Amino acid sequence: MKCEILISCEHAVADIPPDFLDCFRSSQAERALNSHRGFDEGVLDLALFLRERLSIKRRDCFHAGTASRLLIDLNRSETHRALFSDFTRNLPSDKKSRLIAEYHRPYRTGIIEALKSRIAAGKTVVHLSVHSFTPVLNGKVRRPDIALLYDPRRKTERTFADLWIDTLKQESTERALPIQTGRNDPYRGTADGCTTAMRRLFSADRYIGFEIEINQRLLTQIQGTGEGFRVFPDEIKNLVERSLLFAMRR
Repeated sequence: MKCEILISCEHAVADIPPDFLDCFRSSQAERALNSHRGFDEGVLDLALFLRERLSIKRRDCFHAGTASRLLIDLNRSETHRALFSDFTRNLPSDKKSRLIAEYHRPYRTGIIEALKSRIAAGKTVVHLSVHSFTPVLNGKVRRPDIALLYDPRRKTERTFADLWIDTLKQESTERALPIQTGRNDPYRGTADGCTTAMRRLFSADRYIGFEIEINQRLLTQIQGTGEGFRVFPDEIKNLVERSLLFAMRR
């Protein structure tokens, strides 16, 4: 399958712009920003790794959020009730509109325009939306280490997922990595999100959308960086890259 790749990373950082810092002065807000609620730990490093290793040179084929999901969630539709968090939900309507206009809409529009451009050039695009998830949520242990979220009703996505997951299993076994894979777990691939929104705009033969979710229990501390800076180890990043490339070449 000859495809081009577009990478997006909606929950890349936990940054808050100066004009909205007052929403996050409390200790509760600070804890939330530094937790899985504030950003997806490890994903920006993984996304940048994939961009380099997959030789994604077009600037419009790499998109990463620049503010915390607790400010505005780039992986939610404008009308979704979780677009704004507990800390921004009660902002005046003009400030909410500003956040949509400055952060959410340009991000989505950039992805849409990139997809339109590549599809108009006759390409099929694999959109890889990179995420990570907390190992335990509300007391429930989440089983997968690496999971793909997709729409099983789309044959192209289902077939691609089969190839990718089979390769993940084979590669992890060969390298003695005890990796558990998952499909549409811990979230449904058809739930509200960036890839779901793109499926409404582009046909299944030209657009193949995945969220890749990696369990944060696989994160490792970078030596010499103190507390709080963790990334996925090279063997996990290489595993994701190799299995993706294999699926694309089939």
